[in-house]
Amino acid sequence: MPGNGAGLESRIVRYSGYLLIAIAIISFLIALPDIFITKLPLYGHPASSFFIFNITATVYLAAAIIIPTAVLVGLAIFSLFDQKKRNVRSFNGDRGDAFYRYLLVFVFIEIIVSEVIEYANPALSEVFPFDSGNPSVVALAYSSQVLMQSILFQLLPLAVAIAVLLYATGKLNLRNFISATPGTGETLLISLVVALIFSIVSGGPALAIFTDFLSLFVLNAIFLKSGFLRAFLANFSISMINVTASALISSSVGTIILTVLLIYFGFLGAYVFMGMGLKYSASAAASRSRDNVNRVPKTRNVPETELFIRSACPDCGNTTFHVNPDMSLKCTRCGKEIPRDAMEVPNVRVELRRS
Repeated sequence: MPGNGAGLESRIVRYSGYLLIAIAIISFLIALPDIFITKLPLYGHPASSFFIFNITATVYLAAAIIIPTAVLVGLAIFSLFDQKKRNVRSFNGDRGDAFYRYLLVFVFIEIIVSEVIEYANPALSEVFPFDSGNPSVVALAYSSQVLMQSILFQLLPLAVAIAVLLYATGKLNLRNFISATPGTGETLLISLVVALIFSIVSGGPALAIFTDFLSLFVLNAIFLKSGFLRAFLANFSISMINVTASALISSSVGTIILTVLLIYFGFLGAYVFMGMGLKYSASAAASRSRDNVNRVPKTRNVPETELFIRSACPDCGNTTFHVNPDMSLKCTRCGKEIPRDAMEVPNVRVELRRS
């Protein structure tokens, strides 16, 4: 069972995630009145700078962007606190602190991306060429970006990838399609391929392609592990930090506080990222060790039994669990449940020697 250290780390990760999401939602809500009440400077001009179609920006277009964004964010928040286990990736009950770990890693990656762009090619950071000092304009622009990116570059291609994977393994049906969570290796491969394709297709300088690839790769991994809604929330939370920065640009104290928070989130994300890497390496090493054991010739005339003991989570390699009433084990890190009579790849070999 988890020790005090593991419990403290989990709480820090979870509450840090809460704080980041809260900042994003508050910034979004503060920006809403001006979007619908005040005539924004971009209304009446082409919307191509922040929308997929080159149409005139109006308050009705703003509503078509803001309302779906608000609904998806609301559903994502509900999914985080909904404890009922459902056969849907975005509504799969309590998954421990896994999503918040992915979120902090995403923050870490985005901070690196923004610093690389700012140092190597500052012009790329000017994503929207209109009044970026207006928080409401920034909120509308980034809401549009998050909505379009999540649907066109994630939901559709990843749904196809999942369907192809299930078809290839002979498991394609509606239940598996909406609930299947690929393994770590499959998640990394699918995320990498989809991110690479869309980063190249989107075009632009090599630096822009690389940074887009990094961001989309992490978001795709969150999608495959935690579901579309939580991936959308992660993208939304990071994007709305730009609204916060725009609102605090004239306040030196506010800017310092936001900078300190981002440094904190970044360092915590780096710590989580290294921890995940070490656990994945340990899990891969254990898997190779099991494969080597399975290839050892059997001892002649010595009876032998291979067993699977629930000693480590097959998904993340974690070794601490909660014991459920039915004696199944629930991983404290990623939330995977291992049934009482689980049958997995044998990880223990018992040789019965004659006395």
